[in-house]
This record gives sequence, structure tokens and C-alpha cells, in this order.
Amino acid sequence: MTFQVPRKAILSKEQLQYFQESQTHKDIVTYIEILNESVVGSKLTDECSSSKVHPIIPCQKIETYE
Repeated sequence: MTFQVPRKAILSKEQLQYFQESQTHKDIVTYIEILNESVVGSKLTDECSSSKVHPIIPCQKIETYE
């Protein structure tokens, strides 16, 4: 898979409706809801722990276009 410049993919009401009824949409909404629930009751000033990040996909240099 190679880098592709981001572009708009949903161009019509029909495409939007198709996406909103898709499993991908359901998965994204569920993920956001879980993230939201995980921080309910937390304050921005609360202490938080961090852990070392281990990438699951090797990092590749991405060309930038100016």
C-alpha cells in the first residue's frame, strides 16, 4: 500500500447514507463511544499514566508535497 493524498470520497447523499449504514461506520462510532466513556469523570488536570508505545505497523517515511 502506498501513500495517497487524502481526498473526499463521499460525494453524494446516497454515498453518505451507504456509509452511515456500514459496519465501518458502526465500528468508528462504537470506538468513539468507548473512548468517551473511558474519560467520563476525568478532568484535564488529573494525573495520568503513560506507557511505552509499540507500533504494530513499521513506520515508513512519507513523502510530503508542498
